[in-house]
Amino acid sequence: MALFDARAVEDSFEGTRAALDLVARSIGPSGQLVGDRFSVADLTAAANLALLVHPDHPDMARPTPMPDAVREFMAHFASHPAARWTLDQYRSHRGGPESRWRASA
Repeated sequence: MALFDARAVEDSFEGTRAALDLVARSIGPSGQLVGDRFSVADLTAAANLALLVHPDHPDMARPTPMPDAVREFMAHFASHPAARWTLDQYRSHRGGPESRWRASA
């Protein structure tokens, strides 16, 4: 079994780009995916894409060092509109741990 499958790598890039393109096409005038307010659709998309864009949030800390291949994969998509949208969602709707508790009280 090969440790590197070029076709699988290519497929992962194509699938990731397709997912990002779908989200980017779905962003409405309000900046949200459905309607004018943050919804479960935005939460779901941002949570799934957070693994790719790595928001600067304490709850999203990752082990270090990050492998070069992972860093390169993430960098490849960093300027995509859906990646930027994901970071915006985290900045707008995900405060630090203390704000989460305050909002639920």
